[in-house]
Order: sequence, then structure tokens, then C-alpha cells
Amino acid sequence: MMRAADTKTFHLTRYATPGLLLLLLTAACGTLPGRITGEPPQATIDGIQRSGNTLTVEVGLRNMNDQPIKLSEATIELFLSDTLLARARQATTMEIAARGRDLLRVHASADRAGLAQLDAITGQGSAAAWRMILTLTDRSGQQQIIENQGWLHPVPGQPDNYR
Repeated sequence: MMRAADTKTFHLTRYATPGLLLLLLTAACGTLPGRITGEPPQATIDGIQRSGNTLTVEVGLRNMNDQPIKLSEATIELFLSDTLLARARQATTMEIAARGRDLLRVHASADRAGLAQLDAITGQGSAAAWRMILTLTDRSGQQQIIENQGWLHPVPGQPDNYR
């Protein structure tokens, strides 16, 4: 048989525990990390199309921030096997949504030595190491420099296309 004091404790515990648990969960949710801002986007080469001495470089951009990135200019330096392939500066009105992705197309005149490297992998059907230095300027004038590297190879069955 339960005593009156034990009954009060039982009822208090029975009803207070879910309420206390709810209070703790609410407090924990309020301490989640803040919004992500100021992080540079991730950038990679999605593809390159060649037309004579002109290249269209497709740069895949991923915004890691909780707010959009509004760009005004992009400058790219692209190296193939440590040889300059292309350098270009281009105005843009691109806006990358918060936590979003977009594709920036940069048109550039190719450097002769870099084209020779590109021709070498085209003829052999092999790959070459690329390195990119991308400078993005937002509409407030702030610049972010992003560097990345990877491998470039011809797209089978698609002449003058690389990825």
C-alpha cells in the first residue's frame, strides 16, 4: 500500500517528467548553431567547350551560406598541367540562392601553350591535371578567392568538349 507522500511523489513525477522533457527540448532547439554567412562558395570545373582559340569554361558554384550571394564580377585563371590555359574577367549579375547551386559560364581566349596541353590529351584520350583560381566579387565590392584542382579529360564522342 502506498503512503500519501509516495502518492504525491508518484503523481508529481508522472506529470512533471513529460513537461520537464518538453522544456529541455525547447531549450536545446534554441541553442542550435547560428546562420552560416560569409563562407566562400565551393567551385569546380563542370566542363569546357572549345571553339578554335576560344573556350567556354563552365564553373559549378555551390553557396554554403544561409543567404544568397549576389555577384558582380568573376575572374578566372585556369591552368592545365601547370601551364596557363585561360585567364578571363567577366561581369555577371548572377545570384546564387541560399544553400543553392548555379553554373557560371566564362568565355575566354585560350593561351597557346595551354591549347597545346589540351590538344595533347585530346589526341591521347587521356587526362591532365587542372588548377583554377577563381575570384568572385559581390555587389558590395567584397572579393572571395577560391582555388580548386582536379582532372580534365575529353568527353567521349563529343569533340572539343572536356570535363
